[in-house]
Amino acid sequence: ARPGLRVELAAHAGFLSPSRREVDMAITLSPPDAQRLVVEPLTGYQLALYGAPGYLDRAGRPATVGDLSGLQIVGYIDDLLYASELRYLDEVSPGLTATLASSSIQAQREMIAAAGGVGVLPCFLAAGLERVLPEVLIERRFWLSTHREVHDTARMRVVRAWLRDLVEARRRDLRPC
Repeated sequence: ARPGLRVELAAHAGFLSPSRREVDMAITLSPPDAQRLVVEPLTGYQLALYGAPGYLDRAGRPATVGDLSGLQIVGYIDDLLYASELRYLDEVSPGLTATLASSSIQAQREMIAAAGGVGVLPCFLAAGLERVLPEVLIERRFWLSTHREVHDTARMRVVRAWLRDLVEARRRDLRPC
């Protein structure tokens, strides 16, 4: 729709800072605290506990959070967490630890899909997986930040509008419960 607009997506396990002009815009898990930034909530999203049907057939479907201790748990590598918002397992059950771990949520999704265990995933990544323990529902938010100097430029307005339209179109995937 905007042939003159160039978009570069830098997927980074951490934070590239608009305040240091490393990027023009950032989508983060927590709101950055910098005076030079305009920070706005982009969208809320939900995470739940999932497993592959084949794994659950073999290992059993947990009836309670306590039953998770008998299953393989997929999650983040604790020492590589760059945001406290990623400490999902403690919210499910304090002290719950991953037996299969990755710093990548995509890799975790693939481990779960390959019948490696159960783990917490954003609902928008869980197609083809089975949700377990419906009482486990975690809420998070994506934040959008831009440097004040570029926030009101035409290109930033266009990208923000596109992101908001995309979020609205995917609302059911982001917040299914």
